[in-house]
Amino acid sequence: MFIRPTIREAPTTERDVFAFHIIGEVTADDMSAMADYMNTQFDKHDTVSMLLMFDIYDGAERGASFDWETLKSRVRALGKVRRYAVVGGSDAAKQAVEWSGKMLPVDARSFDAANEDAAWAFLGAQRA
Repeated sequence: MFIRPTIREAPTTERDVFAFHIIGEVTADDMSAMADYMNTQFDKHDTVSMLLMFDIYDGAERGASFDWETLKSRVRALGKVRRYAVVGGSDAAKQAVEWSGKMLPVDARSFDAANEDAAWAFLGAQRA
């Protein structure tokens, strides 16, 4: 189970579905640790699905997205993530997810906080 101060994994009913709560301002260390964790999961599974739930999101620490593990996981995700869902978050984040779903080989959707159950159903999993 992945637990950091600003990113916490939520248990799921499916071994290839990974769900995370995002809380506050995501630090560079937490983002790098999550990227390392997901790179390990990419090694273990042919494909995965991911759910990010923005509980209280205050953005990311400056430069958090540019560490090597984070960049590597983003590139690897293109071939490893089959479904990607985001619950809550800013309008800009929702638009980015929707755009990604149209431009990249991943089925990506965003959901309002009130529709978290629909996001779980989209991934074919439930909270364990």
